[in-house]
Amino acid sequence: MSQFGKPRVRAGLREGEGPGSRLLAYFPDAAMGNSAIQFLLMLGVRSDQLGVTTPSRMPRGQGMLLSIAAADPALLPKIEDHCRRQGAHIHRESRPSTEP
Repeated sequence: MSQFGKPRVRAGLREGEGPGSRLLAYFPDAAMGNSAIQFLLMLGVRSDQLGVTTPSRMPRGQGMLLSIAAADPALLPKIEDHCRRQGAHIHRESRPSTEP
């Protein structure tokens, strides 16, 4: 098992999850990550589109990792900008198309 522990998967059908982009944001300070979550919800990011790795699951017990998807790709630059202003290190992840 990795240092992050066993992944937790929520059961259920995920609709509308076609190809697109996802931001991974690492916050060295979990308080800034919590602040970013509140802002993202106000922007219209659905809570089921946020993946959170809490400080208790981080290797040194501090910081926070957010995995963020947006139904509207036009929101991604706003999301990235806000997270950077909160001190996050950003990585963009592209999901390949599942269509033939």
